[in-house]
Amino acid sequence: MDGDFDKKLWLFDIAMSKHMTGNQMALRKVKPLPISTAVTLDNGNQCLVKGEGSLFVNCSEVKNVLFVNGLTSNLISVGQLCDKFEQVQFNKRGCKVIDSVGKIIMTRVRTINNIYKLVKNDVCFSAMS
Repeated sequence: MDGDFDKKLWLFDIAMSKHMTGNQMALRKVKPLPISTAVTLDNGNQCLVKGEGSLFVNCSEVKNVLFVNGLTSNLISVGQLCDKFEQVQFNKRGCKVIDSVGKIIMTRVRTINNIYKLVKNDVCFSAMS
């Protein structure tokens, strides 16, 4: 992965145990972690976790997103979504994340190369108030 990545593009990942990004500007309410922590990437490299914050997607807050120094992708943990939301549905056309009252939080179409991508909205007015 190169250092110049699409900062608005988030990939759904089943291998990651936490949501994470290398782009601190994508997060709100970023707080440093009380102890030094590192994550190990697929290539074996370790990167330091510099903090934790929240991401707003379609006016819903996604908490516990790690800011990982040097990470060149934005990753949404499918496991963490399953812990927070009522349903996470994948099929051959795409995926949906649905909350406990039936509101669709995220929806994405599967790409030709079998990747589920989320492009984060720039502004969520209700989350800003």
